[in-house]
Amino acid sequence: MSFKIPLLKKYVDDIICIIPNNADVEILEVFNNHDPHIKFTIEKEDDNNSVPFLDTKLMRRNNILLLDWYVKPTSSGRYLNYNSTHSEKMKTNLVLGLKHRIYKISHRTLYQKNIKLLFNTLVGNSYPPRLLSRLLYKTPIPPSLSETEENAPPQQDDEEVAVPRFAVLPNIEDVTAKLIHTFKDLNTKVAKKNMKTVNGLFTNLKDPVKIAERSNIVYRIPCQECPLTYIGQTSRTLHSRLISHKSDIRLNKNSCALADHCLQTNHRPAYDSATVLDTHRSTVKRNFVEMIRISQEENSMNRRSDISNLSLIYTLIIEKDRQLRLHTRPIRE
Repeated sequence: MSFKIPLLKKYVDDIICIIPNNADVEILEVFNNHDPHIKFTIEKEDDNNSVPFLDTKLMRRNNILLLDWYVKPTSSGRYLNYNSTHSEKMKTNLVLGLKHRIYKISHRTLYQKNIKLLFNTLVGNSYPPRLLSRLLYKTPIPPSLSETEENAPPQQDDEEVAVPRFAVLPNIEDVTAKLIHTFKDLNTKVAKKNMKTVNGLFTNLKDPVKIAERSNIVYRIPCQECPLTYIGQTSRTLHSRLISHKSDIRLNKNSCALADHCLQTNHRPAYDSATVLDTHRSTVKRNFVEMIRISQEENSMNRRSDISNLSLIYTLIIEKDRQLRLHTRPIRE
């Protein structure tokens, strides 16, 4: 360059720098000549001597640089709605997190203006004004992580600290909160998992995977000559697992309950009627769901040992589910 750049900051593909007047053509030409496959664009200061950079606005006032909170003109202003089934703590942390972010980004002379903007934005997301007034104007700014670690008392080497256990539960209104309260005295921290995700709002445009090509599954194979069915799980594709079942029966291997049934009764499995019941990447989850499915099946040919690891606490739930399915079963003439 024919000039010096006193300030240059980069984040991924966004660069902000200070250059002399009328030097934008030169710097853009040098940058674009670096590689034919990479082309840069430049955004200069507006009439207010300010330019946006990421979620900040850099302003020049009397040769002093000020930072302001920047919101794109295309921003919808949508955040987690207060009427959603998320926990109250999560909604409160959202407000405090945005407040802390504004505090760290914007100059002190611009802080109150941005807090008022945040207040109006969150009111549009159904947050009660009284709650926002308390959190935004009366709650102190939380200290940074470094300050918390510096002020924390030193931990003794011989002090035994109980390591908490962690669990994840689906977020179900009026149910999950009671379960979390039950685990409170067991040194177990429970995280909530929202069942309604963004993926559920859109149609899957990809071609559906054929049943035979699906993997990490819990599957069901009925018998052709009796009402018994077999429940199994595998990390392989269903097609590959069915080949293994056929091979075990042909070679007289008692590898599973399906092979035992076919070898003892000379029955044939209905491989063409095999169905996929559930899909889970985790082996632990597949084993658990497999035991649940076996317990729910009225005409299961699975061994008793296949559900020996299933806790008795699920017995009542499975029985209630079985009764519900019997009462909702359609009547056939």
